[in-house]
Amino acid sequence: MTGDALNTQLGFRMEDTAESIFTKQQKVDAINNAMVQVCALVDNSYLSELETSTTASVSSGEATYANLFSGGNPVRNSIIAVRDYSGGSDLKWCTIIDAKDVKQTDNAYLAGTTANPTVQIFDEKIHVQPSTVNQIKVWYIKSPTPYVYGTASSMDDECELNSSLEGVVLDLAESELWRSDGNLNRANGALQNGMAVIQVLNGRAGVEQPQGAN
Repeated sequence: MTGDALNTQLGFRMEDTAESIFTKQQKVDAINNAMVQVCALVDNSYLSELETSTTASVSSGEATYANLFSGGNPVRNSIIAVRDYSGGSDLKWCTIIDAKDVKQTDNAYLAGTTANPTVQIFDEKIHVQPSTVNQIKVWYIKSPTPYVYGTASSMDDECELNSSLEGVVLDLAESELWRSDGNLNRANGALQNGMAVIQVLNGRAGVEQPQGAN
């Protein structure tokens, strides 16, 4: 659905198509907030439409989030993959090591090499080994672009989230508006509807995801 279509559907749910109680700006704000909340709650496999990539220079073994993500940090710090991009060419995929296992890279046998570069992600930096890597390419999940009320080109855009999540966005947006109006029963009902769908989707994700290489 487009932003306008989401706004219209939300008006039906709020029983306020004339916008005499909730303004269009209030509804757009609620939709934007709901998109962010949905991204924070669903499994990454449902956010493929938000996957994107960027490149950045590596200095002293580090690439900072500030240099990588000028449009905002990844959703839930969701960095999917990192590749050695030294010299502007795709070289080797980097092994992502959990921050709690960083100490193990002090071992010469486990440290990153040109043939098997490694990265650790913490402190809003991507730490890269070996030091010869001077540029990386990062795939990550970006935040959804918010709709801008009064801008036709924005409201005409399709929702960036998967269509299976649009109903959940409306549930959470509806809940926010009912809560702001003091109608807690309807707010909780809409919230429960949305959370029930999220629970089902996340349950399916664990079953349907492909198995990793052994």
